[in-house]
Amino acid sequence: MNRFRALLWLAVLAWGCGWGRANAPVDTEEETMPRVLVTGYLPDYRVADYAPAAKAGIDVLVLFSAEATVAGGLDLSRLPGPARERARQIKMQQGCLLLLSVGGWDRSAAFPALAADAAARGRFAAGLVEFCREEGFDGVDLDWEHPKDQREGEDFALLLGEISRAFAPAGLQLSSALAPWQDLPAAAYQHLDRIHLMSYDNPGRHSTYEAAVADVQRLLDRGVPAAKIWLGVPFYGRKPEAFDQALTYAQLLAQFNPDPEVDEAGGYYFNGPRTLQRKARFARDGGLGGIMVWELGQDAAGEQSLLRALSQALNSP
Repeated sequence: MNRFRALLWLAVLAWGCGWGRANAPVDTEEETMPRVLVTGYLPDYRVADYAPAAKAGIDVLVLFSAEATVAGGLDLSRLPGPARERARQIKMQQGCLLLLSVGGWDRSAAFPALAADAAARGRFAAGLVEFCREEGFDGVDLDWEHPKDQREGEDFALLLGEISRAFAPAGLQLSSALAPWQDLPAAAYQHLDRIHLMSYDNPGRHSTYEAAVADVQRLLDRGVPAAKIWLGVPFYGRKPEAFDQALTYAQLLAQFNPDPEVDEAGGYYFNGPRTLQRKARFARDGGLGGIMVWELGQDAAGEQSLLRALSQALNSP
């Protein structure tokens, strides 16, 4: 993003998240490092029941998800008024930013035709600005899963550019959830304020520390600045030999009570507190912009919370 948008992004964060360290006097080298932020997705099917602790450590909340229409409209049928109101309540409680997710797995059917049509792109961008202004959202996260070829990747870059230009005067944020294997045109990355790197659901043990490091390096090798990368981590586990079988971290704790040091129990691979903290330190030491969580409603409560473990790692020396 250009210098104006970079300054605007810092100002929005300072207002929404209480982050004002970037230009503050510092006494140590460690304090010169920008704060690593935490973004958490909250799906429509969990928002009504989600009740985080008063200060849970959420810097950006992403409400998942609306769908785009081919003509450039916004289908909010999965997110009726009460769901959006609950998200705004969490935003106020946490003092965080609130983004609307558009798309997702099996919710991306309209993107190819929408992105290929200049008029539809314009309508879509204008509609997103109007939605954010009316609903009190701070921006949008696009989750096209996935452009299937070079042409669709180029159209995606055009769509992101249209939205970015519409968002800049309104002070809105634009992010996108991307799979590690995706290789988009350079312009696509330039239009984004943040990239939510989905470093999970890989084959086998689906979200190891080593895979996270490799996934980040792929983006860096494509020329993406580290400060734009949010490393995605799972709050769930999968069976390496039966990938369709998954449990939330809360369910894993209830069934197997795994030690915080381990990442496998009952045949499921997951990220326990120690692995998540190791990833958080990697993100901090590597200058990444943040950690992204899929998804907040899968977490355990109280002292066993993975969100709590992340916060401890990110706020400790």
